[in-house]
Amino acid sequence: MINKKAFAKLNLNLHVLPQKNSKGYHLIHFINTQLALYDELFFEPAEHGIEVVCDYKGMPKQEDNLVYKAALLLQERDPQKRGIKITIKKNIPIRAGLGGGSSDAAVTVNTLSELWNIHLTGEERTSLANLLGKDVHYSLVGGVAEVSGDGNKIMPSSFNAPELWPVIIMPKETKPSTGWMYSEIDETKIGKHLHYIPKIKEAMGSKNDKDFLNYIFNDFESSVFKHFPVTLTMKQDLVDSGASKTLLCGSGLSVAGFFTDEKEAKRAQRLLADKYKDVIITKLN
Repeated sequence: MINKKAFAKLNLNLHVLPQKNSKGYHLIHFINTQLALYDELFFEPAEHGIEVVCDYKGMPKQEDNLVYKAALLLQERDPQKRGIKITIKKNIPIRAGLGGGSSDAAVTVNTLSELWNIHLTGEERTSLANLLGKDVHYSLVGGVAEVSGDGNKIMPSSFNAPELWPVIIMPKETKPSTGWMYSEIDETKIGKHLHYIPKIKEAMGSKNDKDFLNYIFNDFESSVFKHFPVTLTMKQDLVDSGASKTLLCGSGLSVAGFFTDEKEAKRAQRLLADKYKDVIITKLN
């Protein structure tokens, strides 16, 4: 049995551009980093077929699971058509804007290509990510990286994220699909803060935590706050609990509060634990 970690991601600087690609999707420009929060995937050879096991509440049925889809795509490229059983120990909340499903799929692609000795060219990896979802492009690389295009252009960074402890809170409300969130975004307010990208990169390079926090940003915030007022309450609760800055995670509905001290982050976690569906403390990787 092989055990692998699939790390959550956080968009530190999320910009949705007014321009769209040929399929009608908005182009984007992100700075992403991994979190210390991760799912565990266990890979066990099987005689035939693909089985994905996960007891996490709310997980999609097997045929709709990105891990299953990724394994099926790799099996199609395996001359021996070997079987695999994949057990997922889920720690990353689903539909939280943390990219857990995409990370699980990317780990499945990387692991099975090694296990079954399938050499994937860069073009083939891009093709697989296109089939599985645009966040998979980043998850195949990980670390701190600049993401652009429609999510398919990944430029790894030589900078590290600062030593900060995000407390991430998830409401009891459930968000609609990411596609719906894009359809409801206020197009008059997007793509106007792209100058934050070089600023946050400079802050990481100079290890200036204050400037780093000044330039974290998310274009989804205004529309998400409008449709889901609970996220404004979440932000305020994090500030009242001592967070230096708050940020919507991806397209929501989770909100992260950044703490410079781990003890203060743990205190905030205790204060908020009973109010929300889930409260997680993690660290920027």
